Amino acid sequence: MNQIEFKKNIKLDNDLAWLIGFYLAEGTKTKGYIGVANNELNLITKSLDLFEKSFGINKNSWTIWIKTNRRDDKGKEFVRQKWSKKIRQNFKIGYARFAYRESIEIRINSVKLSAFLNNILKQYPERILKNKELTLNFLKGYIIGDGGITLRQKQIHNISITVKEKEYRDYLIKALKLLYGKEPNIRKTKGAYELYYCHVNMISKIILDGLFDDLDRQKKKLINGYKNKIYTRARVKYWNKIKNKSLTSKQIAELSGNSFWSVMDALNKDIKLGIVDCEYKQLNKKGFPNKFYKLNSIGLKLLNKLEVEM
Repeated sequence: MNQIEFKKNIKLDNDLAWLIGFYLAEGTKTKGYIGVANNELNLITKSLDLFEKSFGINKNSWTIWIKTNRRDDKGKEFVRQKWSKKIRQNFKIGYARFAYRESIEIRINSVKLSAFLNNILKQYPERILKNKELTLNFLKGYIIGDGGITLRQKQIHNISITVKEKEYRDYLIKALKLLYGKEPNIRKTKGAYELYYCHVNMISKIILDGLFDDLDRQKKKLINGYKNKIYTRARVKYWNKIKNKSLTSKQIAELSGNSFWSVMDALNKDIKLGIVDCEYKQLNKKGFPNKFYKLNSIGLKLLNKLEVEM
């Protein structure tokens, strides 16, 4: 096997945390080689960049395969022409019987690199879980590979993560609890574990954290499913009323066309979520101070994410 040059002194930063998460979701490893496979070229390209940045592995060291279910020469040539416009490096065409769409796999044959990466995967997840920022980037990498978004009647129902190994399942549970303060729901299906959140406040936090931002297709599905919820549609009405100025609950109800009690219920939940602030102000010299509400910077960030996708 070829001798692959790579760095032995590895710096644990956000990029490496993302790469470890993505590799745990999409990577394969034996004693003789390591590989990563995904349907999205931009994710493969990002992983190549980060393997070079974090491990010092030259991009030309990888063998690139385009996997397709087309076996005939004409079909293979069509695939070759199609991908030659997207990939500058040399690549090979491989057959995958059950591929419903073409996927990209990168692979390196190296016993030493495989052993080194195996050691990294044993040591680094626990180190990552001691830091929230590293944990967030680790989850961003993993969820973009093995994460899912479930819609019902075009409305967001849940966000899930699939994992086969019990050890990695436990890492993911710890990571989610660290970031969101609550363990996910867990169910076992088809030989794998599915970790998921249904609660709209959890989904709001996941949108704010940008866990799906690395893949536009999933990001749009998440945002559109969230906006289609009756819960969200009602809130956007009054979020827009308090994004530039603070108002009383009565004023918000009148301007948004919602009932006073539904507005109060929403405000209390959004204060707990951390996207709305309240303060007491004196309307006039007579009477008691009134409570005024306004979207804070986190609330404005969430509203902006929704409006950008509108």
